[in-house]
Amino acid sequence: MKLTEYAAYDGVGLAELLRNREVTPRELGNCILSGIAAVNPQLNAVIETYADAIEGLGDVPGPAPFHGMPTLTKDFPIEAGRPGEFGSVLAKGFICGDDHAFWVKMRSGGLANIGRTTTSEFGIAAATESSLYGATRNPWDTSRG
Repeated sequence: MKLTEYAAYDGVGLAELLRNREVTPRELGNCILSGIAAVNPQLNAVIETYADAIEGLGDVPGPAPFHGMPTLTKDFPIEAGRPGEFGSVLAKGFICGDDHAFWVKMRSGGLANIGRTTTSEFGIAAATESSLYGATRNPWDTSRG
């Protein structure tokens, strides 16, 4: 799948493609990585991707309703064994031993987390700008936060 094709779908449409085996979770993961490489240097939106999670994406659909769809999440909620720094210098390096209920539910719905995106410090401010990762730029006008 090409990035332009991927961009034409929302999550429900991508899940349908997965369910119908028109695309694999691995293909979607690689497409997401291509998109990150193309725009993240200008936007500062993705903190990190998880190579092990991307490598673990399968070639067959996963559980419904999202059938193994790879996704990114904010710098919280907490996922076991992954950093959860809440966009804060105070929490830098924090790794939790247990999954937050959010990720238990998301995985049971067929989503696969492949990385983290920026967040405002502790998710409080409406703008995505933190002392830990800086500002995330607006994709329609990168001169704006």
